[in-house]
Amino acid sequence: MSGVGLVLTLVAVLSLGTGVMVFKENVDHERQRFARLERELAAAEAATARLQAELAYHQRLAYLARFARALGLVPARPTQLVELEAVPRRPAPLAAGEPAPLLVALPSGRRIGLARRPAPDPTP
Repeated sequence: MSGVGLVLTLVAVLSLGTGVMVFKENVDHERQRFARLERELAAAEAATARLQAELAYHQRLAYLARFARALGLVPARPTQLVELEAVPRRPAPLAAGEPAPLLVALPSGRRIGLARRPAPDPTP
């Protein structure tokens, strides 16, 4: 084998060896990255499971009833329940430049709103 052929063979073998080593390093790096991601995923799943358990605990009726008693809350009575149709609709918003109604407290404690009547239309 001539000297040039030997050098070319040696360069080819070294290049191939270097390529294999670089490939192996990349594979090792990706394996480490994959293992780190698996650990992070396991930690996130554990945290999610813990939060779901806490939520289930805090949604228990016995747990909520304790706070309701401490706040003086009582269950709604049937007389407090109404049909949706019985709830009055919200008044329409005021137009630009329209004065807000005046709220007056009556001796009974009830508050009523007073508003000006619109000016009569001068055209017949």
